[in-house]
Amino acid sequence: MSQALAEPTTLDRRTQILEAAVVCFAKRGFHQASMHDISAEAGISVGLIYRYFQNKEAVIAAMAGMFLALLTSRPAIESAQARAERRRQASSGSNGTV
Repeated sequence: MSQALAEPTTLDRRTQILEAAVVCFAKRGFHQASMHDISAEAGISVGLIYRYFQNKEAVIAAMAGMFLALLTSRPAIESAQARAERRRQASSGSNGTV
């Protein structure tokens, strides 16, 4: 029997964590945002974050690298925006129709 939902890949999970961190840092700032805030925003446990990042500073460093790559690649920006929109629609239960 095939599995209905595949487990996210390491890259997918890291991206999920980084995108949640962006939201948390925007809301609370680097110093005030906690790993708990990031995990809640990402919908995962705090412990799972530590499987991918050693600490909050590692999250910040990876996020900086992600933004550097995004700044140098317009298709990457458009792709990130499309992924974020798909996640918003999925989390709100919307299928995109009016």
